[in-house]
Amino acid sequence: MKSFIIVFGLVSLASASLITPETPQEKTKFVAIHKKCQADPKTFVDEDLVTKTIQGIFTEDQQLKIHMLCMNQGFNYIQPGGGLNEAILKQKWSAHYDGSDYTNLLKCLVNKSNDVETSWDMLICKHKTVGHLG
Repeated sequence: MKSFIIVFGLVSLASASLITPETPQEKTKFVAIHKKCQADPKTFVDEDLVTKTIQGIFTEDQQLKIHMLCMNQGFNYIQPGGGLNEAILKQKWSAHYDGSDYTNLLKCLVNKSNDVETSWDMLICKHKTVGHLG
């Protein structure tokens, strides 16, 4: 029952445009990827940390960063061999943003020293740029 409530809460947050998966398919994909990442002990993280991240509160927690990398890999935003998948990110962002928002988002496409930091910094940059993580 607790898992149902947590997943329902995450879907509600997504529906409230904090994450902004813009289509029902994106919402379904978000929930599926999150469940998969939570099912793996290596990428499991406290749900409260995920909720805070969705709300724009970025807690410096290594396990949270690993979980968010798992999520970004699930969306193919991080390539299997490492690094940002710029083509997919540009395609997604151009479908949902235009003008200065899109141009400013392109500044978030920066590969760091490892995929965990690349993923984390991209999320923070995106939130600062457009106000959500979608």
